[in-house]
Amino acid sequence: MNSTFRFLWGLLLAVTSLASLVQPQTAPPARLVSPEVHPDQSVTFRFRAPNAKEVLLGREGTKPVPLEKDDQGVWSLTTAPLEPDYYGYAFIADGVRLMDPSNPLQ
Repeated sequence: MNSTFRFLWGLLLAVTSLASLVQPQTAPPARLVSPEVHPDQSVTFRFRAPNAKEVLLGREGTKPVPLEKDDQGVWSLTTAPLEPDYYGYAFIADGVRLMDPSNPLQ
């Protein structure tokens, strides 16, 4: 029993070590700030969608506008200064309307 236990324990350690080589650990992506209101009252919207082909920002009362994608798969857009108010908006990723997952008030 003792030798069987040691064998299984050694096998478990070997498999665990091998798994860490095959699937390297990566840090979780940084939390996005969206929307981010700047001192001049412009607003930056951010949305993480590395596999999306197109992401638009749909704001109430305006036509959807395209966001730009960075090398990390984060899409963003900064508006012109806006009057202080509540603005309804959604992201449209490849034709699918989505709420902003980074905005706890939405």
